[in-house]
Amino acid sequence: RSLLQEVKSSLSSCESIKKDLDIFTKRKTKEESIYHQLVRKQESIIKSISFYEDSSSCPTCKQAISDDFKTKTIDEKRTQIKEIEEAILTLETATEGTTQEIKKTKNLLESYNSFVKRETELNSSISFSIRMVNEINNEIELLKTKSSNIEPLENYEKKLLELETEKEKLLNDKEIMTASFDL
Repeated sequence: RSLLQEVKSSLSSCESIKKDLDIFTKRKTKEESIYHQLVRKQESIIKSISFYEDSSSCPTCKQAISDDFKTKTIDEKRTQIKEIEEAILTLETATEGTTQEIKKTKNLLESYNSFVKRETELNSSISFSIRMVNEINNEIELLKTKSSNIEPLENYEKKLLELETEKEKLLNDKEIMTASFDL
């Protein structure tokens, strides 16, 4: 696979994880909102039950409230409270499950990010190593070029030495000739 394909695949995986996290977070927020609504409803019903238990007449119209009506209303309200308590328990279980999913997804995202960071570090190390290998190869080629130039240089040095020796010989010969000419 090409690097571009791997990057696209990684980005796709990351986006998928982020979308899951967003979905779970929104679900938890909704569950918490419903929970608070249920608690408020429960509190309202408890106040209503207290009203019927403590009152014998309507505070607004001053009309008497019959015991049968009070008993029937309180029983209905208690049934509603039981239903709300069951709904709250079910919702708490669902919210705990959602919280666990959020934790798992965050851990997965953290692991993914750690993996990507490590992969980036390794890619950087690989790139550095490749650069170093290329530099060393270039230096080797340069040395090969220089070493192939060393042989001619050695030949030139040898020739120079030969020429120096010949020069000395010629200078000697000149001195001998000059001395014999002067005679």
